[in-house]
Amino acid sequence: MIHEPTIKYKNRRISWQVLSSQATFFHERTIATVEQRIKESRLIKKGHRRAVYFHAHSGFYIKQLIPSRAKIEWRNWTGLRASGMPTVTPIALGLGQQKAYIISRAHDDFRPLYDTWHTLSGRLRLQLLEALGRTIRRMHESGYYHGDLHGGNFIVRTALGHFDLKMLDFQSGSFKKITRSRKFYNLADISLSHFFQLNTREKFTFLKGYLGSSSTTKNFWRQNGRTLEHIILKRASHVADRNVKRFRKINKYFGRFATDTGNYRGVYLKKNHDRIPDAFLASPIPFMRSDRVEVYKDSRSVRVVRYKDICIKYYKRRGPKDNIKGFLGLSKARKSLRYALAMQNRYINTPEPFCFLEGKTGDSYYLCRLIEPPLNLTIYLRNALPDERHECRQALAVFLNRVFYRGVYHMDLKGSNILTLGAGGKRTFYLIDSDEVVVRWQGSRRLLRKCLLRITRGLTPFFSRQELCDFVTQCLTGIIIMPHKKAAPGLVEQAIDIQNRLERS
Repeated sequence: MIHEPTIKYKNRRISWQVLSSQATFFHERTIATVEQRIKESRLIKKGHRRAVYFHAHSGFYIKQLIPSRAKIEWRNWTGLRASGMPTVTPIALGLGQQKAYIISRAHDDFRPLYDTWHTLSGRLRLQLLEALGRTIRRMHESGYYHGDLHGGNFIVRTALGHFDLKMLDFQSGSFKKITRSRKFYNLADISLSHFFQLNTREKFTFLKGYLGSSSTTKNFWRQNGRTLEHIILKRASHVADRNVKRFRKINKYFGRFATDTGNYRGVYLKKNHDRIPDAFLASPIPFMRSDRVEVYKDSRSVRVVRYKDICIKYYKRRGPKDNIKGFLGLSKARKSLRYALAMQNRYINTPEPFCFLEGKTGDSYYLCRLIEPPLNLTIYLRNALPDERHECRQALAVFLNRVFYRGVYHMDLKGSNILTLGAGGKRTFYLIDSDEVVVRWQGSRRLLRKCLLRITRGLTPFFSRQELCDFVTQCLTGIIIMPHKKAAPGLVEQAIDIQNRLERS
């Protein structure tokens, strides 16, 4: 691996290393005066210790970061370029005492991978996934392990019926021996952002591009498929849960607020702040009892009302236990927001959350978007024709299989907590009452059995015993229960056992 020679300069206490092939570009655009170029540039991204700027007039990017990370990224970047990997073209590295700068060229005919992905048809998506797999294989063949491999670190161009990809962002990797576990972690990481949306054919096509042939891919999947799926599910769940934890701090996504009386405090999503009624924040309890709202449910423990296109759920104080939970920040409204976000990050349909409020006396409020029309599963099945019930049962099994596979268990999984919209194959379902949700990415046989017993008990008036056995079998297909080696054994036997327990109860 022969590295391209560099030319060294020093300007205003910054030492520059410029690739010899980019020296003309560097000097013509006077990039050495980097502070002035940053003032002329547009901020693209800013983090705790790094920032990225784009100088549109001259067509280059400036990445500002700490010197130690800049040296690592420059070494990895030039090493990959020397090995023939398609990367964004680096220009120069500038090292100062406190800050460092990496300059790279802008490729105007390339677009971010995610932006391209959302505009493609099914056939073109398969071609892109195969090209992505080939790129990852070339990276591993060069001996490089990427520590932050995801779709956001690729740009893509469509050229003459095929896709050209370029990589960027190399500060989290290194050249080391590509072991089986490192290979699996990279394959898992590249799937994180869209893993919950990829179907089996798309996953297989990506692996085919990485491994080179269909027969090799089949053998690989037969031997290592469950291990790879487990790693993907684990890492994807960790990313989703990390995003959920953001609501505990004030940041660009969430903010904290209090009611006008000061008796309630909570957290809101900044993008939905304008949706929260001012009259509700002024005085929540009188607002909930006014004639401006439509009451859906009012019991000893909760009151659910509708205001325009907002659903407000009021968790009432029932005793000293609620006082303690309110003091510790463990209210049901907080739990509702947390697990609604957890389901959203796993691409499971649930009403969009707005905010929660906690009271000093133990009561709390949860606000979310109202699903129109609010038709729950029980009411739909009661009025549906036999053919419509059959289609709904099949669609519900696919939906619940996806929910269980992603480690989400609803402890009150009944027809009134599942909203349904659409018809036939395009039918969609929404899970509500997220305060009853438990998330276990490892899989839980006990929670899975409890959920299935709950939902099948509610479906018993509408379907025969054999139909419910088939329904449970569909829900269990492909579910990963054990952390490492085994999935749930005996799917049909488990389905029959659940039905026998139902009949005995």
